[in-house]
Amino acid sequence: MLGVAVQGNETASADQVIANSGLRVDQSLYAETIQKAIKRVYDIGLFSDVDILMDRRTADGVYLVIQVKEWPRLGTVYFEGNKKIKDSKFKEELDLLPGQVLSDYDIHQAAKKIKSLYKDKNFLLAQVDTTLQPSPDRERYVDLTFRITEGKKVKIREIAFHGNEAFSDRKLRHQMENVKQQRWWKLFQKVDYSADNLESDEQTVTDFYKSNGYRDAEITRDSVYYDPAKRHMFVDLWLDEGPVYTYADFSWTGNTLYTNAELQRVLGIEPGDTYDLDEFQTGMQNIQKLYMDRGYLYFQLQPQEVPVGSTRVNVSFQVQENYQVNVRKINIVGNTKTKEDVIRRELQIFPGDIFSQEKLIRSQREVFILNYFSNIVPDVIPVDDKNVDLQVKVEEKQTDRANASIGYSERDGLLGSVGLEFNNFLGNGQQIGLNYQRGRYLQSFNFSFNEPWPWNRPNPIGFNIFYSERGSGTGDYFWGASTSYYLPFDYTSRGISLSIGHRFRWPDNYFRGNWSIYADSKYYTAIQDSSYFQYYNPYGVNPTYGIRVSQVIQRDSRDRPEFPTSGSRVTWRTTLSGGPLGGNEEYHKHEFQAEWFSPLPWKFVLYSDVELGAMKGLHPNSVIPYDDLFYMGGEGLVWGTALRGYDEQAVGPVSAGGHTIGGRALIKYSLELRFQVSDNPTAYGLAFFESGNTFLNLQSVNPFDLKRSAGVGARLYMPMLGMLGIDLGYGFDPLVAGGTPSGWKTHFVFGRSF
Repeated sequence: MLGVAVQGNETASADQVIANSGLRVDQSLYAETIQKAIKRVYDIGLFSDVDILMDRRTADGVYLVIQVKEWPRLGTVYFEGNKKIKDSKFKEELDLLPGQVLSDYDIHQAAKKIKSLYKDKNFLLAQVDTTLQPSPDRERYVDLTFRITEGKKVKIREIAFHGNEAFSDRKLRHQMENVKQQRWWKLFQKVDYSADNLESDEQTVTDFYKSNGYRDAEITRDSVYYDPAKRHMFVDLWLDEGPVYTYADFSWTGNTLYTNAELQRVLGIEPGDTYDLDEFQTGMQNIQKLYMDRGYLYFQLQPQEVPVGSTRVNVSFQVQENYQVNVRKINIVGNTKTKEDVIRRELQIFPGDIFSQEKLIRSQREVFILNYFSNIVPDVIPVDDKNVDLQVKVEEKQTDRANASIGYSERDGLLGSVGLEFNNFLGNGQQIGLNYQRGRYLQSFNFSFNEPWPWNRPNPIGFNIFYSERGSGTGDYFWGASTSYYLPFDYTSRGISLSIGHRFRWPDNYFRGNWSIYADSKYYTAIQDSSYFQYYNPYGVNPTYGIRVSQVIQRDSRDRPEFPTSGSRVTWRTTLSGGPLGGNEEYHKHEFQAEWFSPLPWKFVLYSDVELGAMKGLHPNSVIPYDDLFYMGGEGLVWGTALRGYDEQAVGPVSAGGHTIGGRALIKYSLELRFQVSDNPTAYGLAFFESGNTFLNLQSVNPFDLKRSAGVGARLYMPMLGMLGIDLGYGFDPLVAGGTPSGWKTHFVFGRSF
């Protein structure tokens, strides 16, 4: 070749075209050389057509010309016919920029994206046509117009099954997760039809059959069509169910760590059982977990099914145990505030340990329950056949918060609480709290500190300093006044508490213990009714002093702190005041609470809660402080147990004057159906039913005399603010005999939860 020229180029330089073609002077030419050169020029992405021709031939060689046709440049994009989707939405989603090279591929992909946007809105038959016109104000630029025919929203009118005898159409439709049959009451149901989704749902239906014994079940064919108006879609599926199978025999080869009988027991299936694919897969997962918890990370289990006759099947398992794997090192990444040792001390697996999947998952849970992180992702990084590294990736979230609570009751008026909480002070895991409450007849202050790992031991220590005043300060507006306030005296209390905790290993390592000692005093003034005052204080002691010890035993196996989806939390608290400890407040108090979190389909969680309480004086004339009794009602804003649908502290025994007084026994049961809306930040809605009451003493306890309520609510956990919540509850029962039901009550919660 003696030379090469370029024709047809307008914006691209000839030198660029020649350089990318790979053609050189004095180069020998072959058909393959020309083909490669054309492809290289095409790959530049600027041309719609490329050809290489011979310009002229001489005795010494040939001259070539590269003829190109450039793609146009994009000018303005127009949309016509769109009513359901705005132009701004298209421009946001389409990858089209003014001035870019506009190829047929770019136009095709943009039209495809527009159809996808309509599909998300159930306009499955939307059509998109495109036209190009020269831009009036710029040469070599074209304006692109999308002409859209939206059509009508398509609904799946019917999904019909043929050949099914064991299960009804309705039962089989219920198994389908993506392609759903539209019904008038399912107003917001999304029609997510696609060939891939239909194929996935067909597999789900087949797996359902196989989990009910129909090992050979299959969908032999399907059909999708529309009605004449193209507003409704119909899906037909033809089934071949086959017979019901049972297991004949099981055999195991290659296993040395566990016997055949041990593996069979973990599998959980015996000869003669009905064939169940779901149970079979769960059993295999349990066997894999059994090996992985002992360090056999690369364990493999291969089943082989061999039919015996027409309705039985043998299963043989080939076990490949491989090597036991050790943990070489553990890397913590992503922690920008929390110090590394705060995370490491919660891990249940350490460098040098034999790898255990159970310990790795438990480590993830322990770090999660700190509530310092929005996500924790553990990862296993292979090093060689016998060693792995572990990586724990965390995402920090805001843990320090300002909290505020506000509410209203007829007795206390407007009730408010403000404070600061440092739940991970300086990244050391320490908790510092400062809180102030104020109401029409009360105010309180407390300061607390907790160190969870003093001297690198998991035995938390802490202290709390508190001060409170209850009453107006004069007593003039108390007993019998129009305010209906329930306390015929004012009092001031102040005190301090010290605590220490411990993590137990028995009965299991979910148990925790905490022991506290309190010392406080109360001074009473403006006593308006001495008989009422002496109900709590028979000898009229003033002031009173209390020294008490409290023990809390708790088992907490929740998987998450803010929106638990599984696990439970059981708490038993016992308090002894006076007696051998000194002071003139003498009683013993016992509280029990059990909470369960049960996962349900579609992000629903069922939460149930049982609370019981009882207390009694050490002798018949013991002083029992008013604020240590049981109170119930409202959102538990000041103190006491929440019972939505009723006013604050309004539920319980009533005095002769019609005022609620504290009880010495408590029963409460709650049931909530929760649905998670967002994972980060945590947000969920709920519907609740609860009932409860407090009783004057143990002799008057009646488990059938409970005040009932139901309603709905929502929770949102926000950085710096903590939990924001609102509940609308209806109280079904009157608070006093012959009264009217409590009715609807709205409760707002800020910075705390029920």
